[in-house]
Amino acid sequence: MRKSAASSRSAKRRKMRRKYRPRRVDILGKTYSITYCKSQRGVNPRNSEEECRAYIDMETNAIRVYDGGRVFGAMLGDMLHEILHAISDEMGGPLADDKYHDDLNRYATVLADVIVRNGWLRSDAS
Repeated sequence: MRKSAASSRSAKRRKMRRKYRPRRVDILGKTYSITYCKSQRGVNPRNSEEECRAYIDMETNAIRVYDGGRVFGAMLGDMLHEILHAISDEMGGPLADDKYHDDLNRYATVLADVIVRNGWLRSDAS
């Protein structure tokens, strides 16, 4: 029995959606592990009741991101948000302060948009 073309395309999209999942990121010479969580409640290990999309632990150099079947481009803004926290922490900047959290979200969203819009996630990007 042959699979239908629509079924085959759907399976290919699911595979591509899971395909790109970096497991670590180097930020100013420090390696941070990246863990993908199936539930938003599992993202913050210090508060299992909190629902959040991403979390960074500066003590263990770990980033946790809500996956939930999202495409990587959708998670990128959340990852960049946490990366900006790490950069600010390393450089003694103010972005680690909660009062700048909304600004950090805007910067991360714009950076993610630039990366996706310019096709930098494609394997053939130059």
